[in-house]
Amino acid sequence: MLTDHLDEGLHRKVCLECNRQFTGIVAACPHDGTNLIPLARDPMIGTCLMGKYDIIDVIGHGGMGVVYKGRQVLMDRTVAIKMLQSQHISDSMSVKRFHQEGKASSKMNHPNVITVYDFGVTPTTGQPFIVMDYLQGVPLSDLIKEQDHIGVERALKILVQSTDALDHAHRNGVIHRDLKPSNIMLIEYEDEKDFVKVVDFGVAKLISAGGENAQRLTQLGEVCGSPVYMSPEQCQGMELDNRSDVYSMGIVIYETLTGRLPILGKTMVDTMSKHITEMPPRFSESRPDLYIPERLEAVVFKALAKDPADRHQSMAELTHDLDTAIPRPGKSMVLRTDFPTMPQDKDADASRGIRLKPLHLGVIAAVALVAIGIGVKMTMDASVKPQKATVAPVSQPIAQPPVVAPPVVAKPVTPVASPPDSQPTSKTTAVAPSPLAPRPVASKPAVKIARKPKRTSTGPVETASASSHGGGQAASHVRHASAGDPFSSLKSDRSY
Repeated sequence: MLTDHLDEGLHRKVCLECNRQFTGIVAACPHDGTNLIPLARDPMIGTCLMGKYDIIDVIGHGGMGVVYKGRQVLMDRTVAIKMLQSQHISDSMSVKRFHQEGKASSKMNHPNVITVYDFGVTPTTGQPFIVMDYLQGVPLSDLIKEQDHIGVERALKILVQSTDALDHAHRNGVIHRDLKPSNIMLIEYEDEKDFVKVVDFGVAKLISAGGENAQRLTQLGEVCGSPVYMSPEQCQGMELDNRSDVYSMGIVIYETLTGRLPILGKTMVDTMSKHITEMPPRFSESRPDLYIPERLEAVVFKALAKDPADRHQSMAELTHDLDTAIPRPGKSMVLRTDFPTMPQDKDADASRGIRLKPLHLGVIAAVALVAIGIGVKMTMDASVKPQKATVAPVSQPIAQPPVVAPPVVAKPVTPVASPPDSQPTSKTTAVAPSPLAPRPVASKPAVKIARKPKRTSTGPVETASASSHGGGQAASHVRHASAGDPFSSLKSDRSY
């Protein structure tokens, strides 16, 4: 018997990462590779706690406590007993936080929240303990690791139950502050698979609690939280409200659908800094091999907004959006009228709304017409070339065209009988212009130099009167020649 007891104590080991226990010569956890820690036989096993609960075995270990599998003697019901480890009894803040977890769990009564049956302190060691549901199932974190990701329909069934449970907690004044897939247990309940139980309210905050002690517990709770699931305000040590759990739930939803953490740094500090400043990648970037509806992606990214005012303002609102994210019978009207949009698409949607307003359309049309008019005028001005002045090839200035006097028509002269002793006199008759002769035309203003009239043997003719020559010769008949008449040379050569 003693040999069997020593052999069991030496070969029993536990993985602190997944809380699985192993026996034999295994040195590392086959699930996550973590080195196993030898586990001696717990002195509580085989005892009866407070005379009401038999301690059967160790289920797992946490940061501050250990969880046992027990049996309620009077009710013959299997229960889980969470007890603060003996080494933390001297830490007053750990004891107060453990008490707060018991109070927070006792405030809730929801089918998707773990049920608390009892709370007390051991009389011998002074260790506080919580008696709650014994859950036989798998955490969501193990399911994600096993299947790489969860399908959309199955994931929504799990997530809607989780958000509904958290909404119940918020309405009872409890903020979880440590949401992660390992705190969402999936059990089989009344032939229904994937029945959710939200567990581990160890760092929960009671909204109704106030004062200095409550603030100090809040700060310690933030340190004990998981950095990869913390909200930006939790990373900065700010006052928290229900919307902090909304952000953490958005991280859980993202990881459930894609199998990837949306934000992860090289160190804990780097991760917390990225939660404050960086947005996670789109689903198409983190998992291009998966199709996740855009409506569901918009819901997740709204929950992951950095500013709490831009997130869902309650878990009930997040539950509603998740429940209507994909088409379902009887909810098509909601799908068409009520859904969030991606944060990067808001500016584009706003600009599209502005362009549809008639006033803005009129302003844009007026500006466009003015711009078109200015462009046409500039084009016309550029196409008209300045004309150069043409210099006439004359040295004299341009004069007004000469005024041509109308032709003088002489009245017919009645012949008079000359005296018999006088010599016969020649008759002078004014020659009427010939109808064939060209009519005098005014010359164009100083384009060409007019020709000079040719000289005849009798000399230039400058007058229109007929001169009588001696010797009884007949007078020559000539026409008037204008200095600017281009036909003067011809007229001077013709006789009638």
